[in-house]
Amino acid sequence: MMCAVVLGLLLACAVSLSSSAPVLDNGMPLMWSQTVDQVSALPKQNDVVTPDPWTFVNRMSLYRLLIAATDPYMGCMGTNATDSPVWGLPLQLAWMKTSGRLADPTGATTCGLETGDASCISPQSWWSCVNYFVSALPFLSAAQQGLMGADVQVTMQVPEGVEGYCTTYTECAASYPDAMTKWDAFFQRASKHRDGPETWFICPLEYNGLISDSAILARAT
Repeated sequence: MMCAVVLGLLLACAVSLSSSAPVLDNGMPLMWSQTVDQVSALPKQNDVVTPDPWTFVNRMSLYRLLIAATDPYMGCMGTNATDSPVWGLPLQLAWMKTSGRLADPTGATTCGLETGDASCISPQSWWSCVNYFVSALPFLSAAQQGLMGADVQVTMQVPEGVEGYCTTYTECAASYPDAMTKWDAFFQRASKHRDGPETWFICPLEYNGLISDSAILARAT
């Protein structure tokens, strides 16, 4: 039952946020056209994919790749390309940006300010922190489960001098085992059916509180 509630909240989030023009650009989440649609297009160093989740387009790209990886298994949610409840997450990120919630709240830098470094996401922002746990963590889990390609290794970039954010699957699994275990279960089910016919892996109520637990965890850090 909890999973149904969580999915309902995500869908409600998507509907309410999409009604606000600033979060959309030609009917898609803000700056969607600038995001990448292939893992190979993300930054890479020594055969390790190194996304920078502290730039808006890179973090939004994580959502685009997650949606692409899970869309084939969302059939029960509807027939439209944007019926997946995962769409609620990039819409939320766009809302955070347009409302100024991703900017440096201390005023010590111009990170996130439209009059400064508008592409920056401040690690000092509480909202940025919360969103990190529902963007970087699920992406690391999906990559670990093979949804981003065979043997894809991922290390998230972190701004110099910033501490407290896990950057690899191993680190995140050790620091936040409950959240990562649930993301793993979610993506393992997808991976199981990856090479078969389309399925509705998300629909059985087996992932109670998956996204809400990650958000709660983020608020506790």
